Amino acid sequence: MSYQLRTIRASQFNPNLAQWLDFGAHPSLGEDLSRRPHTGSASKRSPSYDLRQTPSHIEIKLAMPGVPPEALEVTLERRRLTVSGQLKADAPDASSQWLHQGLSQAHFEKVFDLAEDADPDGIRASIKFGLVTIAIPRNTDHLPRRIAVEH
Repeated sequence: MSYQLRTIRASQFNPNLAQWLDFGAHPSLGEDLSRRPHTGSASKRSPSYDLRQTPSHIEIKLAMPGVPPEALEVTLERRRLTVSGQLKADAPDASSQWLHQGLSQAHFEKVFDLAEDADPDGIRASIKFGLVTIAIPRNTDHLPRRIAVEH
């Protein structure tokens, strides 16, 4: 893998950080967003997540900022868990002008393949402040246990 470094002279530096860091995904400050063509499709994003397991359960936490509970969908099909959510763009307002729009319409989706010892009937999901928490109980029959000796 090779990297190409480029030196920027002071005369080339643009103090508008939003424009300088713009890689084409977000409009820059000063761009008239009302004249920008709207494609109507949402960008698809894979949310950041944490995955943790204990002997008794698996916990998944996903970051889906701005997704309301009614736009969250958790489905299970053949041991494949899919978590998806839709973030809707704000309705246009004639009395305001966008200076920068980075929170446009987006679709979050992440797929997990469940382990063999996962109990699909006990899966629980919740969302609070844009953090989705999914608890998956594990079958504990395989764990070591102490057998009481009768006398």
